[in-house]
Amino acid sequence: AGVLYSAELFDGTKSKGLVTFTTLLPTNYSVKLNPGDDLAAAITNAANGAIIGLNPGTYTLATTSFITQKAITLKSTSGNPTDTKVNYKEIDLEGTGAGVTLSGIEFDGTAGAALYFINFIGSQAANGSAATFTNVVLENCIVHGATTAFLRGDRGTAARDFKITNITVNNSVVYDMGLNGSSAYYTFHVNKMQFNTISVSKSTFYNAGPGLVTASTTYAGDVVPTVAISNSTFNGFGGNAKYALLDASANPIKFTILNSILANTPKSGTVNAAAIRATGAGSTLSISNSNYFNLSSALTGGTVLNFGTATLTSNQTQNLGWSATTTDFTLPANSTLRTAGNTGSSIGDPRWTY
Repeated sequence: AGVLYSAELFDGTKSKGLVTFTTLLPTNYSVKLNPGDDLAAAITNAANGAIIGLNPGTYTLATTSFITQKAITLKSTSGNPTDTKVNYKEIDLEGTGAGVTLSGIEFDGTAGAALYFINFIGSQAANGSAATFTNVVLENCIVHGATTAFLRGDRGTAARDFKITNITVNNSVVYDMGLNGSSAYYTFHVNKMQFNTISVSKSTFYNAGPGLVTASTTYAGDVVPTVAISNSTFNGFGGNAKYALLDASANPIKFTILNSILANTPKSGTVNAAAIRATGAGSTLSISNSNYFNLSSALTGGTVLNFGTATLTSNQTQNLGWSATTTDFTLPANSTLRTAGNTGSSIGDPRWTY
């Protein structure tokens, strides 16, 4: 632990790359739980900054879990989301200071008939009361089974009543969110919420909402927000006449998609023929080194989606043969997409390449 390494990759005698990395330090858990222990009580009793370790097994959060005015971490001790599972009802971040890091866990909302995975509220007594939240991080997780949305942050009474710096999804798989695209709520539903960055990297989303991000309620924020998507795979999404990728309306925004794959819209119903709505002065929109196919405004008889004023660079439209119900997105062994990234690496979520 905590050791700096250098690694060099060779093809025969020819050097192909050099990377340095430091192995992780041991996690200092505040408490470790075993299956059968009361996870809900551990969350309620956790102090700000606590790290709750979950040993392999299945845990149940039968009712909504409130993380109130504190930031905590839930982390599997194995680092393996396939052996540590939480059956959830809903995770609510409540009030100023509330935040969460989730690492190495499968979250399943099916048994609990979950509406949301993460839901922001000002307080239980007044959902819309103003609050400034701490960051949200999802890393190395599998999340599925919420009928309304993956994340809802629009409950603030007025624009900018809710504020957060960063929302991050990395190395994760998210699926079966939003009623097969027919929900009214986007995957990241952050209307009225002031945020600095939504970052999605090395992740896969499928059957995950009528649109990806909405931040459409007009407001003058402290910063121009950024939505940055890289090395990720999206399939079988969109519906309910929404904008499939982004609805920022008149808000200025920086929106980038890099080294990613987008396929098969809509999942149900229709989507707007424009995949992106972002008319705010100063907005920058770009899609580069990506592949997209079967993006249409309707299941039958639709038109090919357009990306409006977004700058398009080095993109491809290879049909990989996926349908809206595909769940295995492995790139063919001889696919040119394995070297189509901006640095010569693969595009899409790397888990489907290596």
